[in-house]
This record gives sequence, C-alpha cells and structure tokens, in this order.
Amino acid sequence: MSDNRKRALFLPLTLAMMFACATTALACSCEDPSTRKKFRAADAVFLGRVVEVAPNDDRRFAEHPYRVRFAVEKSWKGGVGREASVVSHFDRPGSCGDLKFTPGESYLIYAERDKGVLVIYIDCGPNRRAADAAAEIRKLNGFVFRLAARLSPF
Repeated sequence: MSDNRKRALFLPLTLAMMFACATTALACSCEDPSTRKKFRAADAVFLGRVVEVAPNDDRRFAEHPYRVRFAVEKSWKGGVGREASVVSHFDRPGSCGDLKFTPGESYLIYAERDKGVLVIYIDCGPNRRAADAAAEIRKLNGFVFRLAARLSPF
C-alpha cells in the first residue's frame, strides 16, 4: 500500500474511532425570557421563603407531584397574601434549569393559575433562587417597570 493511500485512509478511520468512542452528551438550553415577559405571562409573582415541600394530594394535578408552601416576603402581582401554596411538576435532577426547593431558602416565583391553583415549573422554568435574582428583584421593585410591563405588549 502506498504512503498516499495510507494517509487517505488515516483521517476517515481516525474520525470513525473518535465517534465510536465518544460518550453521550446532551445539549442543555432553556429559553430565558426577559423579566418583562415573565412578569406579563405570570398570574402571580412573589418572593417567598420555602416553609414546606410535601406530596401533592390534589388529583387534578397528578403530573405535579409536589406542593410547596411559601412564606411570602414580597408580592408584585396576583395578590397571594402572606402565605402561598403552589403545586410543582416533577424535578428531573440534572435537567436544564434545575431548581431544587430547600426549606428556609428564598425564591423568586412566577406562577400561573390553573383551576384556582398556583402552578410552577422547575426545569427550564422562570423561577430562581433569590440569591441569583437580585437584578430581577430590583426591576420588579420599580413602579415604572411594573406599570410599563402591564401596559406595553412588548
């Protein structure tokens, strides 16, 4: 076999070996809408400290196995009162945007209402640990931001 022919086979064989030996990799990308879009889409927006994470016994929301109870520290939309209870969908550890609720920790929550119940999504959802949401909380505290977010469709 000539040297040119050996070189011509080397590259395809090398690439084939690399792909055959490669481990599986999963791409992770979550949509990250603006604070304005999240505010407009949510039925309730609040900052809350987790009091309890328990099984959800409401059969209407079987795909949401958790009920999370929050002590509301601040509310910007939805009139949730001093305490809010939300149902949360299944958390797939290691998924994109993974958020595990820890009792005693505070979170910025964007919830929707379904059949009178507040519902949140953990994986790839808009919710954040309060420690990671300082800029969003500053925006939400601004009267002009909330007014513009409610009035402007963009």
